[in-house]
Amino acid sequence: MPLEPAGVWFVGWPGRSPKAARTSSGDAATASGSGSADPFADLVGYRQGVLWLSDEEVSAAAGEIQAILAARAGNRAAPGRRPRLLSLTQFPTEPPPAAAATGGP
Repeated sequence: MPLEPAGVWFVGWPGRSPKAARTSSGDAATASGSGSADPFADLVGYRQGVLWLSDEEVSAAAGEIQAILAARAGNRAAPGRRPRLLSLTQFPTEPPPAAAATGGP
């Protein structure tokens, strides 16, 4: 089954999707250890999409993301700030073109 084309993103953002808010609330409460959470107020979000990238483009994008995060990595606790967990995962969804043509790994 073909994957969605680049530019099509699946977004679950509390406030726009009641189901996403209910699901995220339990997950956020568990992750925070607080026993309660308000995903909309906490800006909890989830995005997933498919990008068609070469290995070189993935490396370049990873460097760009690293630069964005590095610019904020030195932030310290301050009024209005709280720690936020950000997780990024990247993996290919199909074998490389040569392997796809030969059926090999």
